Amino acid sequence: MTRKLMLASILFSILFAWFNPILAGDSTIESDSTITLLESTSEPAISDLGSVPDGVTPEIWSKLAPQVYVAVYQFKTDSDGVFAAINPEQGFEIRADGIGVTVRNGIALRATQLGVSAKDMKDLPVAQPQAQGTRLEYRRGRVLEWFENRSDGLEQGFTIDAPNGVTEQESLQLLVGLEGARSLKVDASGKSAVVSDMQGRNFGYSGLKAWDATGRTLDCRMEASLQKEARIMLVCDTHNAVWPITIDPLLTVIDKKLTVTTTQAELGVSVAVDGDVAVVGATSQDSYKGAAYIFERNHGGLNNWGQVAELVASDAEEFDCFGHSVSVEGDVAVIGASSKHNRQGAAYIFERNM
Repeated sequence: MTRKLMLASILFSILFAWFNPILAGDSTIESDSTITLLESTSEPAISDLGSVPDGVTPEIWSKLAPQVYVAVYQFKTDSDGVFAAINPEQGFEIRADGIGVTVRNGIALRATQLGVSAKDMKDLPVAQPQAQGTRLEYRRGRVLEWFENRSDGLEQGFTIDAPNGVTEQESLQLLVGLEGARSLKVDASGKSAVVSDMQGRNFGYSGLKAWDATGRTLDCRMEASLQKEARIMLVCDTHNAVWPITIDPLLTVIDKKLTVTTTQAELGVSVAVDGDVAVVGATSQDSYKGAAYIFERNHGGLNNWGQVAELVASDAEEFDCFGHSVSVEGDVAVIGASSKHNRQGAAYIFERNM
């Protein structure tokens, strides 16, 4: 089902529920009445669902949008009896059972251990999920593990009661299992990580923050644990903390689409990759003079592919179609211009300046 059809179906259901009492002869409904489908801990903006649908005024849509948002992102029981939800903005499906929360049938998230040091880690109990609206929870002893399905990602949070043995000098450690992960890389700041599943799909695990019961921000970081399986250790400084504390990262899909600011350049007519460097041709750039763009991994963020250079011919002319073919190896890139010299063609060699 397309996004428009899905929104239209949900909108019709809400409008029918809204006006059904009037159709049944109930004249006590006031003009500012609203319907509460399911409670949500997030406050969605109208922009989360795109533009105002045709035939609906902005005023009416401002009242309906939060209800539509919950209807789209809420957890429901599927045919197998487990909780499931979709996230159309991130493009993934979510399923939750006693094992944990699985995203895209690839990565399974679950808090597994809690302690004050690596030698003092204790297993957290298996629990069955409970869901209401867009929020899903697991009670794992002292840890309340919760998920909020949001348009900007799947928020995974942990509200933790004081464990035995915590002192003012110690940090709390929470181990999060990533079953189904093929690789895990935590950036130098310890605030974000990139997780890849067995199908090569990439997820960002970022936005890490923590606070205590008074709202005071606590220092928290991620550490990679790659023993039998990929796991993330969340280490939080609990010095003078007022319990319970909350730790809160966010899981998102990483989009690897490469873009440039120019338009109608036919970017992607040719592509070459060597390790962490990609060269992409754009033959229509500047009246078909053409160009090629170099992108590097980790430029502009962990595992982000950012543009680092634009290559053009020193003797460029219109309709040369520079960038028709590209090649890169090490510090050398070769770019073809198939229509140069009345279609005789030419190739240009570029070498990285160290």
